[in-house]
Amino acid sequence: MIKMGARLSLIVLVMTGLAACQNEAAPETQTGIIIEQEYGDGPFGAYMGMPKSEFARLEETDFNLYKTYNMPRSNTAFEFYEVSFAEDGLCMIQALGIDVETDAAGGDLKFEFDRFAEGLDKKYGESDDFREEDGSDPEKGKPISYMQRLLDGDQIRERYWWAPEGGTLPAKINSISLRTKALSEELGYLVIRYEFENYPKCEAMDKAAETENL
Repeated sequence: MIKMGARLSLIVLVMTGLAACQNEAAPETQTGIIIEQEYGDGPFGAYMGMPKSEFARLEETDFNLYKTYNMPRSNTAFEFYEVSFAEDGLCMIQALGIDVETDAAGGDLKFEFDRFAEGLDKKYGESDDFREEDGSDPEKGKPISYMQRLLDGDQIRERYWWAPEGGTLPAKINSISLRTKALSEELGYLVIRYEFENYPKCEAMDKAAETENL
């Protein structure tokens, strides 16, 4: 004869085993979990299609452009972030870096640019699209420093990562750009921009808004 205590223990054991089998068989249905599994590890912990409700303290600064200081996984190298949304969620992230003290030749800013480019290469594949141009007037008598040209918009230093034909970069990203910007001859910062596969939907929204109130 089975004692009452043993019988109860046996029932609990059987029920626990059945529950474990059901949990193994049942698929994960939480939207965030499925998206994370499908899209992988996105920039700053975000992912294509992420809804506005999952962001904290969004401040709208322009049509469909929101500023935030907090991402799911923020990076201390960036002061704040800008994000845009299509009907199906997040379509763009732009991260604006903290100030970088540098000389007039932009030495430290260029160093930081190369350092972040190397990090992006490791995660998304090596970029072969590097652009550096000096658009200043060569007939000007006084030489203009690199940082002053950057400040005036006459100098660019940019690198791009593009999705392969017929595909995307990891996390459903279509393109990434890294740029240098200047605040003065002694201060600059970096900007990294991520455009997801659904970014054309955001562009369509922007174009529609331009003629909405005619």
